[in-house]
Amino acid sequence: AETDDQNTVAQTDLGPFINTWLEVTEIIKYGTEGTYQIEIKQVSNNEILFQYSNQSIINWRPEAEYVRPKWGIYRSLNNAQDLRDEEVLFADFSITEID
Repeated sequence: AETDDQNTVAQTDLGPFINTWLEVTEIIKYGTEGTYQIEIKQVSNNEILFQYSNQSIINWRPEAEYVRPKWGIYRSLNNAQDLRDEEVLFADFSITEID
């Protein structure tokens, strides 16, 4: 939210995520002094495939009135030859607001 630029804060290989059910826990405290953490586990064996945490992140613009989170697959058109048809299936999806 600090700029109009996109910044990659963490990344991992896509291979372990393909054709498997995942459990994703994402906890966000929005603010100019916000926090963010995510953990992605493979459902079949509870193996943690990815995790990231930032306890001091600006994820809210002071003039903003709402947040519009997005979950899914995001790809760049910079390498259009690498794009594939992809499908993301969701089950037991929930969002909880904590004060």
